Amino acid sequence: MCLNRLRARGVEATSALMDAETLFDHRDLWGLDPEPNVGVFELLTPGERATLQSLSAGGNIRLEQERIPWSYALAAGVFLSRPPKRWLGAGA
Repeated sequence: MCLNRLRARGVEATSALMDAETLFDHRDLWGLDPEPNVGVFELLTPGERATLQSLSAGGNIRLEQERIPWSYALAAGVFLSRPPKRWLGAGA
């Protein structure tokens, strides 16, 4: 899983829209995952692990975050009003 690999490289990554509520709110957007994530993902939070287990238990379902409506993401507070300085380009 990308998030686990990112954290393994020392990146302090915070997930967004990777929770059970988001997953089940968007059942109509589910697809089948041809290459489901299997293994031990020690760097996921308990909530992230539970969501991953729900994906497997549901028959290897997949929810592409790009398909989640902007209105849902905005209401969930996913976007910051101003990005942290480390996101800005050189000289910013």
